[in-house]
Amino acid sequence: MIENIKDRYVFVQRNDEPTAIGIRSGPYDGVIISYGRVSFGKHETPEGNLPLQFEYTIVDNNGLQRESFGEEFFNLIGQILEDIIAEQLEEGDLQYVNSND
Repeated sequence: MIENIKDRYVFVQRNDEPTAIGIRSGPYDGVIISYGRVSFGKHETPEGNLPLQFEYTIVDNNGLQRESFGEEFFNLIGQILEDIIAEQLEEGDLQYVNSND
């Protein structure tokens, strides 16, 4: 488990693209991702939680091969997303869009 997830990422702006996330330190240092659609699963886990589901794009792989982006990477970017959502909830900046509208 990552002790302080905030130390592992930074917001980056590249050209006219939407804000992306730069990963800092560790095996994915320098990789830049962008999150897409974020939602919660429809069925609870055995622990009673709704799983977080999200789409992402690797904007810059920083020279890493595709095989490098496995479960560890997915868990890291999931933890980063959870941190961003928690911070936005605290600040009242989170916007909800119902895809059924």
